[in-house]
Amino acid sequence: MTKTVFISRKLTPESIFLKTLSKEGWSVSGNSFIDFAPKKFILPNKIDWIFFYSKKGIQYFFQKEELPIGVCVAVIGESSAEALRSYNIEADFTGTGEPESTAQEFLKVSENEHVAFICAHHSRHSIRNLLQGKIAFTDVVAYYNMPVENPARQGESILVFTSPTNAEVYFKFHQLETHQSVIAIGKTTAQALNDLGFKDVKIASKPTEKALVATVVSASLNHRHRDDLSSTR
Repeated sequence: MTKTVFISRKLTPESIFLKTLSKEGWSVSGNSFIDFAPKKFILPNKIDWIFFYSKKGIQYFFQKEELPIGVCVAVIGESSAEALRSYNIEADFTGTGEPESTAQEFLKVSENEHVAFICAHHSRHSIRNLLQGKIAFTDVVAYYNMPVENPARQGESILVFTSPTNAEVYFKFHQLETHQSVIAIGKTTAQALNDLGFKDVKIASKPTEKALVATVVSASLNHRHRDDLSSTR
């Protein structure tokens, strides 16, 4: 049986997800259901922190701006921290990748300070909303994230969603087929899938491609075990 998996992001040849699963005999495809474009923005003059929600935010910020002197930098998780290093900048704060725990830890270093959140036009403001009233903040919208119109149906046996918006856009046009299962990169994406009616959602232990690989392999083994049990009845 061919092992097939789709992930809702464009994959580079260096992707851990692509390279690892391909070596294990998987057919791997990836594409985003969101289009991105830069947006003009103005950074506030007096801020203590810049908080990046995503690698896209980092990309579009540094296309236009340089890091202000004396301003600390926070990122939501390790993937964004790694993206920041490509600009020779080390994050002063790195979250867990999950909004709740990241907000709790970030508050310890930023309470009563002014934070500029670098975000998308359609942002869920996951960290900022959890810190409302505990920090001063400015939302800096640095890029557009526009849903793809009528995305292609994916026939792979496992569908991996890397954001709530990707899941919402896809299932606006398509239904989950009987042979398919879904995986979420984190709790926020899993909640979006739950809200769409999917209850048996596997969640990666960390919001990284390495953790997603492990979740895909585990989900495949569980699915194969259920099929074996069914065939013996």
